[in-house]
Amino acid sequence: MVCKFCGNQKAKLIKAHIVPACFYREIKKDSGPLLIAQGGEHNKKSPTGVYDKNILCATCDGKIGKWDNIAIQFFTDTSKWLKKDAKGETYYEIWAYDYKALKLFFISLIWKASVSKNTMYKYVNLGPFEQKALNHLRTEDPGSIHDFSVILYKFSSTIDPNFMYNSNGQIKAMLNPVADRKDGFNYYRFYLNEFILLIKVDKRPLKKPFLNLALEENKPLFIMEIDFDASLEKKWMLSVIASVR
Repeated sequence: MVCKFCGNQKAKLIKAHIVPACFYREIKKDSGPLLIAQGGEHNKKSPTGVYDKNILCATCDGKIGKWDNIAIQFFTDTSKWLKKDAKGETYYEIWAYDYKALKLFFISLIWKASVSKNTMYKYVNLGPFEQKALNHLRTEDPGSIHDFSVILYKFSSTIDPNFMYNSNGQIKAMLNPVADRKDGFNYYRFYLNEFILLIKVDKRPLKKPFLNLALEENKPLFIMEIDFDASLEKKWMLSVIASVR
C-alpha cells in the first residue's frame, strides 16, 4: 500500500483519523457513542470517530499529528480568549496562539479529507490544490493569509439537557464537511465540536470582510459567534440523531 504523504509504495499503513481522535474524546465525555453524519447516507454511531486505513503510514501520521495537540489545546483552553460585543455581534479576540502549528493543522485536515475514501469526506475534493496542500505540509510552510485561508466561527447555545449535548455542553455529533461559497470564493466547511471551520480553496487573494477574520501571522484572531439553536446545522444534526436512534 502506498502512503499518500511520503509516497512509500511498501509502507505499512495504519488507521489514521482525519479529525484527530482527541477531538472525538472531548465530544464523547459522558455522552456515549458519537453520532457521525456521513454525507447524507449511512449515518451511524461510532465509539472512536472516523479513520481511514489507506492513506498514512505510522511515521507520516506522526509527522502530521504533531500539530494535533496544539490545535486541541487551542480549542479547549479558552481562558485567554476575550469575549466582546460590537453592533449586536458577539465575537472572540485571541492574541495567544501558534499561527504556524494551527495553520498546518488546518491544511492537514483538509488534505487528509481530500485523499480519504471514507464516505464522510466524499464532498471534499481539492483537485489541483491537493498537491499544493501536500507541499505545505511536507515543507512545514503555513503560507500567507491567502494560502488556504482559515476563518473560524463558534456556536453559542443554551445548554440543552437532552441527548444532543454532553456534560461539557459540547454537541455530541460530528457533521461531515461540505463545499461552501462566500462572496464568490470557494471554501470547504468543517465542523470541529462547537466550531465551524472555513478553509478557502481558491487561488484568488482573500478580500474584505473575510480578510479581517482570517488567521494571519502576528495578528489577533477573531472568531464570530453563531446561535446554534437558530442554525441550519441544528436541524441537520437532529436529522442525524433521528436516523441512528
